[in-house]
Amino acid sequence: MSMTDCWECGAPVNDTDARCPKCRMRPKKPKRGFFVTMLKWEFILFNCMMVAWLVTKLGGLSGVTELSPNEITQVNPMNYSTLSTVVILITWAIGDIILGLFMLLTLPRRN
Repeated sequence: MSMTDCWECGAPVNDTDARCPKCRMRPKKPKRGFFVTMLKWEFILFNCMMVAWLVTKLGGLSGVTELSPNEITQVNPMNYSTLSTVVILITWAIGDIILGLFMLLTLPRRN
């Protein structure tokens, strides 16, 4: 347990208390800075773009079933589509891990 000062009256407040014992004000929550807010929106935008990329890629696979058996054995489109889907998923996972770590390391701290 640590003690902080009340932002309203300056009295010492335990960090687990919901209100200041002297003035009964709620403690302010720490706010994120501009960089962290932009990082949060980048994380959301990245995930939306990855979903759109995956949906368009999987939507393009519908034409694969219309090929004749001879064309499938010659072109073998399933191998390329499977490989590209795996690349999309790996890129998505790595990007989420990196952006998630940035967001975790830039969380606001209570004084």
